[in-house]
Amino acid sequence: MRSLPPPAQESLNRLLAGNARMRAGEALAVPHETRRLELASGQQPFAAVLTCVDSRVAPEIVFHQPAGGIIVSRVPGNVIEDDVLATFEFAIWSLAIPLIFVLGHTSCATTQFAIEFVRDRAKPPGKMLQIARALAPAAKRAYHLDGDWGDNAVEEHVRLVLESLPHRSRTIRQALKRNAAGLAGGVYDLRSGAVRLV
Repeated sequence: MRSLPPPAQESLNRLLAGNARMRAGEALAVPHETRRLELASGQQPFAAVLTCVDSRVAPEIVFHQPAGGIIVSRVPGNVIEDDVLATFEFAIWSLAIPLIFVLGHTSCATTQFAIEFVRDRAKPPGKMLQIARALAPAAKRAYHLDGDWGDNAVEEHVRLVLESLPHRSRTIRQALKRNAAGLAGGVYDLRSGAVRLV
């Protein structure tokens, strides 16, 4: 991972500290009613997170954040689509969020679809085929790596998304060039609850 501008590094540290609190079983300090009233007049999130739609991977829980802490975009397999780019551009341009974080997770079913697509040419139904195609480059890159093919593909996909974001969005590219934002990513382990940076 390349070095981050100080505000982005601070945001990353906050995410990782929140993950440590979640794993330690700490309760959120601010009651929801109080937080809701605080946010009624505006929001100041410190990070934008892209993750999978998997019900076990809710970023607010993974990073132990109250309402208003992070902007979240969820797509099967955390693939990049136009609405995801729009979310990140809104976060950077309108809210001055300094960090975009891409969060993969172990045992990802959509990554398994991509592996079956690459290995067997098996086509999942409907729009899931488009997701499998988007994840196929990561599945191919992970094929010869040691360890679990699926989990390796998840990690490779996080890397590919991080590499592609500046090329797919002028707003993101300019924010990175000005050091107004940074990119980071990791993989959430469903068993341990830990987020490992990639």
